[in-house]
Amino acid sequence: MQQLVAAKAKREEYVKRIVVEVDGMKFDGDETSQDRMARSVVALNDDSETVEWVLADNTIAQVTRVQLKQALRLAGEAQTAIWANPYL
Repeated sequence: MQQLVAAKAKREEYVKRIVVEVDGMKFDGDETSQDRMARSVVALNDDSETVEWVLADNTIAQVTRVQLKQALRLAGEAQTAIWANPYL
């Protein structure tokens, strides 16, 4: 049981450090960032519409809805790959 608790804590740390790349831009992919991306994807009306975004290196970029959707998908995939590890 103690090993599972330790593995879950390690998993949380890995998720907090997820970074994904889309079109040369690196996005934070932790759970809070995924929530923000999802809200922006829903709020943007058109795939070409842009929003100002703070990237993982703290630079600011104009990103499209499509780019955010890609970043969200990649971050979710990375999290899914990490998530099952404590149970294997």
